[in-house]
Amino acid sequence: MIRSFSPLLVAALVTTAGVSVHTSPAQACGGTFCDNGPNAMPVDQTGENILFIRDGNFVETHVQIQYEGDPERFAWIVPVAGVPEVSVGSEQFIQNIMAASVPAYGFTIQRDSCDLEMANSINFGGNGTGGTGSGAGGAGAGPRGPVVYTATVGAFEVTALSSDDPDEVINWLTENDYEVVGDTPAIIADYVTKNFVFAAIKMTPGAGSDEIHPLVFRYEGEEPCVPLVLTSVAAVENMAVRTYFLGDERWVPTNYRHVEIDPLRVDWTTRGANYVEVVTEAVDVDHADGRAFVTEYAGSSNTVTRDRRYEQYDSSRFESIPRDLVMAELEAQSLANCWTDPWQNPDFNGSGGSSSSGGSSGTGGSFSTGDDAGTANAGDGGNVDGGAADASVEPAPPVDPRYCEFNHTFVLPLLQEFLPRPTGVSDADYYGCISCYADQNTEFDSAGFAAAIEERIIAPGKHANDLLESNPYLTRMFTLISPIEMTEDPMFRPASDAPDVALPGTATQVIDCEGNSSWILPDGQIVRLPAGATWPELVGVSAAVKVDDYRLEGAPVNLTDNTESSARVLATHNAGYYALNDLGEVVRVDAEGNALPADASSDSGWHCTLSQPADLGALSPLALLAFAAASALNRRRRRR
Repeated sequence: MIRSFSPLLVAALVTTAGVSVHTSPAQACGGTFCDNGPNAMPVDQTGENILFIRDGNFVETHVQIQYEGDPERFAWIVPVAGVPEVSVGSEQFIQNIMAASVPAYGFTIQRDSCDLEMANSINFGGNGTGGTGSGAGGAGAGPRGPVVYTATVGAFEVTALSSDDPDEVINWLTENDYEVVGDTPAIIADYVTKNFVFAAIKMTPGAGSDEIHPLVFRYEGEEPCVPLVLTSVAAVENMAVRTYFLGDERWVPTNYRHVEIDPLRVDWTTRGANYVEVVTEAVDVDHADGRAFVTEYAGSSNTVTRDRRYEQYDSSRFESIPRDLVMAELEAQSLANCWTDPWQNPDFNGSGGSSSSGGSSGTGGSFSTGDDAGTANAGDGGNVDGGAADASVEPAPPVDPRYCEFNHTFVLPLLQEFLPRPTGVSDADYYGCISCYADQNTEFDSAGFAAAIEERIIAPGKHANDLLESNPYLTRMFTLISPIEMTEDPMFRPASDAPDVALPGTATQVIDCEGNSSWILPDGQIVRLPAGATWPELVGVSAAVKVDDYRLEGAPVNLTDNTESSARVLATHNAGYYALNDLGEVVRVDAEGNALPADASSDSGWHCTLSQPADLGALSPLALLAFAAASALNRRRRRR
């Protein structure tokens, strides 16, 4: 079987200035696709994300790139199984997939009616329902030698390297200001022996960091794989790795184990704030051994938003357009919003523009709202409409100076590239009234602007919609792994018999008249808490309720199943730290079912109002069941 490796962000292979691609100033990804993972509601998803789609004998990989720093010092090495076709990806596509599959731990509150007839339900988060372009070139085997082809793809220059001699690849990297350090030469040599090709990527001269966009790699292969061995050169401890798969069925790891976390270990009272810690512990349990993935979602891709506006944009309208009509045409196609009175914009900040969340700001008060403004919630599976004006209607140039904002991240950078403002004039002033500066106008490349709109905005969005229409199933997996554990590259395969994996859902906190709580989890388990208590530690409940080995084919082999032991610990906890002894008497016990002295403090645990001796007939069936479970556990321990 052909192994097709995903792109790899190699922090060890950077420019001689020593700058690496990273998620934020505080966290370096260390050479792969990583993010902070779930934290509170919904979980934090900053960092690199990678999406695989297998199409016959080809694998298509979409990579989100996060970079802060000098664009001239950006460098990236991508090892792939064959000479790749590289094209511009859609940032909104990746964002929509992330939003549709992100775990979120929420809860509602219900109160017993008591004497005050109080009954309310408050929602505290939760996920509800869960919420390619041109410019690639160079596909094919190509000649052996250091440089197979070069191409400009959006804001990036791509050079494909292929050689039978690893020194030839390393020398080229060194000569082109890539610093090859540590074990990198040996690892590169290993990839070379397997006939891998390396894509060396830098930003085009003059491109800004605000122009960075996802890249799509399409190459021959059958088995997606993340090259963590090479990543280990510059990886950090407990590095987060998240992968997504679109296809007809669920995907699973083959040479890494699969782990299912126990929801009892997640702190629902803080809406899953300890999720990353739970996953970290789960992938390190026996039989997982630090090399395992957790499936965060596996199910229909219909939850991912399809943005239909891309299908209505028309780049041809810009091919020979006069400069004075550019802004009017952008407005007609909903790629820009302009107004003459700044107070017509409720977000106007008083400095010539508006600030909008989710996007990168331009200069002079013009701000991007993100990849697209007004996008529908990704979790609703809906479509976003809108689009271009009637082609028969010629837009009129504006008469008065206006204030403008742009509804796609790339609109302002493309204007700056193909219709640059005169020296000394701000973006806000110039693009708000281009005709006002007729005597200072610079050259306008309308054909280049139209081609860039098509390549960077329209084609990636259309392709994203096509992929969602042809791939009905989405899988999302997550792990945390340290360099010492990166001894082999994780590979994946489709598994039609593997069950769906739902998002965490919403728990219900039922509060009684004394302030005690019963937390009803989405899977039906109930956790009792006394008034004011935090989430219980539940000693004896493993972070991993199951560990499975899917292997290359066939049914998974179960290596660990802690379902029954978790249920026993929960039953003991829910007994309120009371249990029946061998004489049928209700006695105080600790969280593990061991009898406590008669005068032991009762300040902790689930407080029950019991007489001594207890009137068992007065207890609810649920309480009797909990007591019986605790009693059985206690008697088993005494027999040892």
